[in-house]
Amino acid sequence: MPAQGPGLRHKCLATKAVDHGAVCIEQGFPGVAFKQKQLGPFVDPEGTGTLSPRRIAIGEEFVVQLMGVVEAPLSGAIAGAAVGAAIYITDATNALGLAPGAGISKLGRMTSIDTSRTPSVALINTNMRDTF
Repeated sequence: MPAQGPGLRHKCLATKAVDHGAVCIEQGFPGVAFKQKQLGPFVDPEGTGTLSPRRIAIGEEFVVQLMGVVEAPLSGAIAGAAVGAAIYITDATNALGLAPGAGISKLGRMTSIDTSRTPSVALINTNMRDTF
């Protein structure tokens, strides 16, 4: 389960597949994805041959926890980010980055980096997403 603080939640339908506990954005609401559908036997909701009970399928109802603390791997476009850096999320793909742009929304500010894990994990405070 991802590290998180108290926060508000928004119920929505998935427009792209996302894993339970991953950072995502749906309907303009960035946060952490929480699967609501009760898990049955191991099934492949997308017909890809991959068994993933944690996957939230396209069209599945789920909840996005808003305005709390989210964790994300410190890799890819945010690999070189420092504490205090503004973090953005791409609306179409849930990819994290350090620069604003078209189709990119505010996520929050990096509050700390956990280097005890491999890969290192960024803790991002999404309470500040409206105060960039």
